[in-house]
Amino acid sequence: MKTTLDLGKSIKETQNKDCVHLFTVTLDEKQTKDLCNDSLIRLQQLVKIPGFRKGKVPLSMIKNQFSNELRDEMVDIASKAALPEIFKQNK
Repeated sequence: MKTTLDLGKSIKETQNKDCVHLFTVTLDEKQTKDLCNDSLIRLQQLVKIPGFRKGKVPLSMIKNQFSNELRDEMVDIASKAALPEIFKQNK
């Protein structure tokens, strides 16, 4: 599943010092829910828990047992989605 986020004005540069540029991306509630669902599905394909075949672990179990990995996956997807917009805005 491919997450497309319309980030437009939700990207703000918070630090610009020498070669370091720090950006903040703000997501609304709908974008966050979509991102969470996409991340859960991506993790479902990777997670293996005894008693379940790979790719068949219930999403609720993944959400409960792998919350840190879920958060990391969400940040990864959001940052990859934000990069093209950041490059476009800052040339």
